[in-house]
Amino acid sequence: MINPTLAAISRVVVVVEDDPAILALCRVTFQRAQEGPLRDVRMVDAMDLESARLIIAAEAPDILVMDVRLPDGSGLDLVRDLRRSGMAGRTRVIIASASVLPAEREAALAAGADRFLPKPYRPADLVAAVVDLLREASE
Repeated sequence: MINPTLAAISRVVVVVEDDPAILALCRVTFQRAQEGPLRDVRMVDAMDLESARLIIAAEAPDILVMDVRLPDGSGLDLVRDLRRSGMAGRTRVIIASASVLPAEREAALAAGADRFLPKPYRPADLVAAVVDLLREASE
C-alpha cells in the first residue's frame, strides 16, 4: 500500500531516454500507474542531455530515470553534475541501461545513482523502483 503522504503531494519524474519505443512504454507505464501506486506522479520526458538539463532546472524533479548513452553525451555526466549541485539530496536517480556488466553498474552507482535498472526492464520493475524511491524520500 502506498504511503498516504505520497498520494497527497504531486511528484515529478523526468525520464531521459532517446529510444522512442522505450519512451512510449514509459509514458504508458506511468499513465496506467497513475490509477494505482503512482497517483499524483507526473512524468516529463527528454530525449537528450540538453533538454534534460532544461527540464530539470524548470521542474526540480523528485526522480530522474536516466539512460546512459544519449545522442549528446553520457547520462552519467548529468548525474555527476546533479550530485555536485544543490539538488543532490532532493532528486533521486534511477539509471536504466542496456550495459549490464558489473563495471557498468558500479560506474552508475559511483556517479550517484540510487538504483540501477537493466534494460530491457519490465514496466512493473520501473514502477516498483519509483515507488521505493518516493517512499524513501518521504521517510
